[in-house]
Amino acid sequence: MEFIDKEDLREPYSSLIDVLEPEEVLKLEELWRGRQILFSSGIKNSDTYAELVRIIGDDKAEKVIHTFMGELIYFPKLKSLSVREKILQDFTGYNYTELSRKYGYSERYIREIVKYRAKSIKTVSEGQISLFDKNN
Repeated sequence: MEFIDKEDLREPYSSLIDVLEPEEVLKLEELWRGRQILFSSGIKNSDTYAELVRIIGDDKAEKVIHTFMGELIYFPKLKSLSVREKILQDFTGYNYTELSRKYGYSERYIREIVKYRAKSIKTVSEGQISLFDKNN
């Protein structure tokens, strides 16, 4: 089973945390990745709904439909931790476009990965003075 990073579980996947198990989220991602799905009143008569029932069962399919009813949802591909780490290793400070092409993700997502990492390493150690501290 692939690793699911909590960063990946943003919309629409984060809405499914209370409804599905992580393995089911992965199955759904595999089934619907890169697709937009309109959760309208007619969805129960569609092949999309039949696929969903086959993957997770009637009860959970009903919960998924209820969660997204009335919305057009895009299901992106989940990113694994190993891909994220490769992107960060290859990052030179200015090659967002190159990394976007290499890994098949949007430049915006590459920027989010870099920004998240920069945020996580910019913590100030105890006793260290931060450039952003206010002196009264």
